[in-house]
Amino acid sequence: MLADYGTADGGTSIDLVDHIVDAVRARTTPDQEVVVLYEDIPTNPFGPLFQMMQGMLPLPGGRVSYLAKHTEGVFVHAVGTSFYKQCAPTGSVDFGMSFTAMHWTSTVPRPIPDVLHDVMASDDVKADYAKQSAADWSVILLQRAKELRKGARLLMANFCVDDKGCYLGYATPHGGPSVNMHATFAKHWAEMRDEGRITAEEFVNTNFPQHYRTVAEFRAPLDDETSDAYKAGLRLESIETRRTPCPFAKAWADGKYSSGEEFAMDYVPTLRSWSTSVYLSGLDASRSEAEKEAIVEEFWAKYEAAAAADPGAHGMDYVHAFMVLRKE
Repeated sequence: MLADYGTADGGTSIDLVDHIVDAVRARTTPDQEVVVLYEDIPTNPFGPLFQMMQGMLPLPGGRVSYLAKHTEGVFVHAVGTSFYKQCAPTGSVDFGMSFTAMHWTSTVPRPIPDVLHDVMASDDVKADYAKQSAADWSVILLQRAKELRKGARLLMANFCVDDKGCYLGYATPHGGPSVNMHATFAKHWAEMRDEGRITAEEFVNTNFPQHYRTVAEFRAPLDDETSDAYKAGLRLESIETRRTPCPFAKAWADGKYSSGEEFAMDYVPTLRSWSTSVYLSGLDASRSEAEKEAIVEEFWAKYEAAAAADPGAHGMDYVHAFMVLRKE
């Protein structure tokens, strides 16, 4: 069994799953049966996932789903259970994977008064988010340790803060764009507060329930022989951090956009896709859904105008910690 945790629509892992099925069948038999288990929260739209796997949605570059190649003996399943809980039978997973999902915390530890994300916050706020993240990480690892069979591997790529202090949307010391994405989020949301479009309370209540861990924070329960995950047999084989340049920023640098407006129209939707819900959730419940959506649209219009005015400064470089774990 293969398991993809925090899968969204399955697009991130689809090529890897294809390679794994090929490799498994090359080492065993051409008709070796393989189960692919996709995990996400109950509200995840699983429809597009199944449509993509079944070839009903096109893949970039003319690629095809692995189900088009392996028409027999590959079984796709989904589980609408949070990865804070056990999602598969004990000892059933041969290979687990997770990509840019486990930076979300299980709860908001506290409001952030002046910014929106703990990477920009004061030390005391960061400490509270780090504490919540450490507790969450311990739970996540213990559940994966239960699910993995002995000898199985778990591959994860998680957002992190690297040794230069860089993180998603801020990689300037590596030569990335000069504008800090999270600082820009806070700047434009604060402008809407100062303009009276949102209240001071709504600004404070808009928080990203996230924490980008350091390598030390990732390692802590895996190096601690008294931790639940370690006692359950989970071991760290390798960890390294890498920066992936923003493809939109690269395309602008390579002259592939004719204008800043064209760049912004491509770039900003990538930010909207994973963060719009945070802004909507910060707005007061007394507002209608239409009013909330109009406010958030104004916010994104501000961001798009700023990106269009200075496209060379904007971009969302990824900073990941890549980890391989095994179950002893």
